[in-house]
Amino acid sequence: MQAVLKFDLPDDQYDFDAAINAVQIKLSIQDLDNFLRHKLKYEEISDDKFMAFTEAREKLWEIIREREINIFD
Repeated sequence: MQAVLKFDLPDDQYDFDAAINAVQIKLSIQDLDNFLRHKLKYEEISDDKFMAFTEAREKLWEIIREREINIFD
């Protein structure tokens, strides 16, 4: 099976850039989640930082779920 994406450049430049950068964007989201997870699980941080990192990670996952993004495949 093959899939071909066609873009009319320069009109579709934004969509083209999004398509060719999708893997890097996905990896960046994984890196951010891993960073927040590491801070919460392995580092000694203040209660304020713990709450801030928890809120940021929860918001990240809310956005991922809302947009139906699978960052693990």
